[in-house]
Amino acid sequence: MLSLYKRSVYRLVMSPFLWVSGALTVVLSVFGSLFSAGGLFSCFPLISLFLIPAFASLLPPASCRLRVPLPDMQAAFADLLALLSTEAFFLLLTLPVPFFLPGRERPEAAAIATGYAGLLLYLAAASALCLFFFSLLTHKGAAFAASSLVLSFFSFAHTVAQHAGLPRFAASFLMALSFSWHEDAASKGIVDSRDLAFYLCCSFFFTAASAAAVQRRRGNGSWDFRRQCALAAAACILLVLNSNVFYVRLDLTQGKKFSAGHVSRSLLSGLDAPLTISYYRSAVLRRLYSQVRDIEDFIRVYADSGRRLDYEIIDPADRGLEGRLESAGIRPQEIEVEGTAGKSRLKVYSAVTIRYKGRTEVIPFLLGMDTLEYDLTSRIQLLVRGMERKARIIVGNGLSLDNDYPYLAPWLSLQGFSVAEEDRSFLSAEKLAAAAQDECLVLIGSSDLSFPQAQALISYIDGGGKAFIATTPYTVDLDGDWSAQYGSDNLTGLLLKYGICFRDGMTASPSCFLLSLQGERDASLAEQLAYPLWPVIAPQEEAAKGLLLCWPCALALDGELAEIEGLQLEGLVQTDGGSWQHGADGGELVTNPFAVPQKALPGAGQGSVPCAVRAVRGGKPAFYVLGDQYALSSRMMAYASGPSGTVDTRGLELLSDSLLRLMGQGELLKLKKPARHSSDGQAYSLTAAAAVCLIFPLILLLAVFTALRIVRKRLIQRLQLIWGKSS
Repeated sequence: MLSLYKRSVYRLVMSPFLWVSGALTVVLSVFGSLFSAGGLFSCFPLISLFLIPAFASLLPPASCRLRVPLPDMQAAFADLLALLSTEAFFLLLTLPVPFFLPGRERPEAAAIATGYAGLLLYLAAASALCLFFFSLLTHKGAAFAASSLVLSFFSFAHTVAQHAGLPRFAASFLMALSFSWHEDAASKGIVDSRDLAFYLCCSFFFTAASAAAVQRRRGNGSWDFRRQCALAAAACILLVLNSNVFYVRLDLTQGKKFSAGHVSRSLLSGLDAPLTISYYRSAVLRRLYSQVRDIEDFIRVYADSGRRLDYEIIDPADRGLEGRLESAGIRPQEIEVEGTAGKSRLKVYSAVTIRYKGRTEVIPFLLGMDTLEYDLTSRIQLLVRGMERKARIIVGNGLSLDNDYPYLAPWLSLQGFSVAEEDRSFLSAEKLAAAAQDECLVLIGSSDLSFPQAQALISYIDGGGKAFIATTPYTVDLDGDWSAQYGSDNLTGLLLKYGICFRDGMTASPSCFLLSLQGERDASLAEQLAYPLWPVIAPQEEAAKGLLLCWPCALALDGELAEIEGLQLEGLVQTDGGSWQHGADGGELVTNPFAVPQKALPGAGQGSVPCAVRAVRGGKPAFYVLGDQYALSSRMMAYASGPSGTVDTRGLELLSDSLLRLMGQGELLKLKKPARHSSDGQAYSLTAAAAVCLIFPLILLLAVFTALRIVRKRLIQRLQLIWGKSS
């Protein structure tokens, strides 16, 4: 078999058409990756539809196997290995593509490794299919057309299932047949034994079918031969079916992004009644956003984690459910799409409902994987354990919750909190004493609190009440010129008993937000101005995605005073090492972006300081203090969002995460899987990408081809010389 393998490889590599096709593979892989949302691993199956049949056409015709003194199965396997070896070489040349595509961040090493392994398995199955048709049909043109057509079906059967509106069984059957669908998990960093079994069985089945086609040419049509073919096919089908019952699925991604965690599995294992997850999503979203498929896949994986868990994926338009969803509080979201007639806006759904024992929880809209498991598990926890998260919001700085902090209540509601808005009069000993112990109090600003109200809040905390306080000893005129002034703040002084002291002045940092200043005559001409009073906090434990602070005041912590009150203080939201206190030592709080110093004045101390603190009592969080009362304002969030219009929710996430920790549900936060990028996620220039991904591989191809031709020519000359001497 080895000699037959070498002969097939030699025939392939000596064909100029193979090298032209290989160069075309590299070029199409680069350009396909540039314009494909899923990158190289999603576009390669499309590229292979014609290239694999083209490679297969270069092998010796099946009639040559009739003269080979080897079993037909071994001969077919030798041809498959030869074809796969050459394809693997050209695939290897695309290795720089995931790293050097301009504008893309470097993917995880696990996803690259499993993605290429998945492509090799895909190539093995696809090559075996093509070899079957070249063994079955004598005319190469007919074999090429038939193999390309059938390979197209097997590669993209899942798209038919997605868009044809078929019954669930038929759609699942077509998806199970798709080569590309089985490769998708590997491209994300997942090793699934079901996909491995599918590819190996397909490769074996079509290789055996190729050998059977040669046997038929030999005139072997006996009953024993047919029985052997039927048994081989049945064995492959049974192995694939069995692999879907007993399988192993390994998520090799950093943070286990596509797997249900221990907290989720433990919760789902305790279900004592059926639970149904319904994902309502518009069909157009699946075509526009690749992450919608990730959501669907994760819901399937999540449903497999519990025996009494079921799921359904529904297009509301197909079943006319828009009115029913509206009544359930699920409203469509508008997205902008580009079509032949220009830009247009579509109303789409991407929502989840969870039903258990007659109760329902709703996730109104989702379009990403970062918090999907957290959203599902936290709501299932509310249903299964009968829990309720309550939060009361008080704005104590003269601003309005509806006008100045409009995102606050909806965001907390989206996180599963029952939110109540209260005014400052709620801060009385009687009302706070009546508040449930499992409630959390959210106070934004404290400049308008009277001393009795501030004292009542301190007594509430001393009595075990949970609170999140966001305030500073000064206020900023948001409606005017952003001028800041100190006031007689009663709460900030009372916090000293816990060892929490607001530093003098505002905290400034060289790592800051860039204000976009538009020209008066031409709005398209904009300049950017660094504003040190809006520090940008780097990602850290309490702010996994980073954070934008607006006119913050850092905190000084006194551990000895905290111990007297039975507390331990933990500094959070650390600024960078170049931070300083602007306007300290009685200086004026200048906030004008054009007048604020861009660096610390001579003599000003610099260093990393905490802008938030967590007070811990008995090993459990007691309350939080954030030295910033404006980061949660919709106007500041609008600045941070920029022209994209996507709301910057990092400050809101800090709030909701802190409330969960106060309620003893911090374990749920481990389920959040923020997008993680490698430290060198650098966008390379088009020149560098072209050099590494195109020019170098093409030069290498030309060099290898030239070297092989030279070696072949010299070998022929030596043989001619030997023959000449012998004659």
